[in-house]
Amino acid sequence: MIHEDAEKIAYESVSSIPTLEKNDNYRLGYNVHQFIIGKLESVEAAVKSANVRSEMNPTKICNTIKEKLKNSGVEIK
Repeated sequence: MIHEDAEKIAYESVSSIPTLEKNDNYRLGYNVHQFIIGKLESVEAAVKSANVRSEMNPTKICNTIKEKLKNSGVEIK
């Protein structure tokens, strides 16, 4: 996958996650991008690394991101 495509997919996959501040969403997108390019081992690791502040629980955040990534053609193991 081309780096720019991975970045776009990452940020789109987190766009619907309600966060306390926009920067939380940006951090989450960055960390999901790190997962897509292979620098983080899982979506769960990306969410934990982002330390995202949200009313949504981390499990629901991970499931939402995974579903969006799968719909974008990203293979989730």
